[in-house]
Amino acid sequence: MLWEAKHRVFSNQTQPAAPSAPPQDIVAVNQTLFTITISWQPVDCAHMNGNIRGYKVKYWERGSGNETKLDGNTTGTSYTLTDLQSSTTYVIQVAAENDAGVGVFGNLNASTLLFEVSVASTTIGVTLGQVENDVLITWNRTSSQCVDNGESFKTHPLSNSTMYMIPALEEYTEYNITVCINDSTCAFSIVTTNQAAPSAAPEEIKLKEKSSTSITIMWSPVPCDHHNGNITGYVVMLKKLDNGVSRSLTTRGSTMEYMIPGLEPSTEYEIQVAAFTIAAGPFTNDSLLASTLGTCLLQTLCTYVTTALCATQHFTLTHIPLVQNLRQLLPLPQQTLEKVAVMLV
Repeated sequence: MLWEAKHRVFSNQTQPAAPSAPPQDIVAVNQTLFTITISWQPVDCAHMNGNIRGYKVKYWERGSGNETKLDGNTTGTSYTLTDLQSSTTYVIQVAAENDAGVGVFGNLNASTLLFEVSVASTTIGVTLGQVENDVLITWNRTSSQCVDNGESFKTHPLSNSTMYMIPALEEYTEYNITVCINDSTCAFSIVTTNQAAPSAAPEEIKLKEKSSTSITIMWSPVPCDHHNGNITGYVVMLKKLDNGVSRSLTTRGSTMEYMIPGLEPSTEYEIQVAAFTIAAGPFTNDSLLASTLGTCLLQTLCTYVTTALCATQHFTLTHIPLVQNLRQLLPLPQQTLEKVAVMLV
């Protein structure tokens, strides 16, 4: 009886077992000409059958007769396969391992790239994984800031080369690049060229209004085909003409109007404007010359107009051609004109 009880207790004990399910959500997260990086989620807890010590990764070229290559072990949940062939599809398997052994493998099919691109502002480099005969590269502009679609271009067939540079492209423009080998194997990639500084200045800069301590300016936008990116603001360059001292001010956003504060009365300034994306473009070729008002000008105007009114005995603004002329000839702020009106009635 004692032997039977001991035997019964021993026979009911759970035997160690390897994981009974594969890792979850095995996916390729990055592919290059010669590498594939995969990631996965751990085995479901109900199928771990103990503590997971790590993972086994193996792979083979699809269609090669299951010639398995054990690539390595990892304790993490991602792995990069290296030294692969370009434009090739691989079967990749991952399994978890515990103290009892390696569990069930999960499968993934993933391919290396036919070509890679390197992007600059006006060029795109195309790199093949190996020298191929009769490589045809075509590209077309799919969208830009100014034009929704564009021309298509193609190279002459290339041979004995793994690198081609597509020149003379537009900045910050989307292109569809297609590479075909021997008129059969093709792949495409959609890329956007990099931003650059604007290649032109705002077309016109004007004086809007001025006071004794400020000048407000406005300008026209940079021509669309010279933006070369997202215009995120403007640089206003201000130079005091009597001593040549310059300073710059920055305005953010799309506004094309700016009040320059903190100026000296009765002083002439030279003003230029430039737009910027990742860097500032050229300043306006034609500078704006503008002078602030003198501190005594308001009182002088009021005295002069009041004298004229007293002589005519008319005290309504509708009979003041002088003020109307000043409104047309001088870019006075509205509040200045209102002050004149208050002092005259």
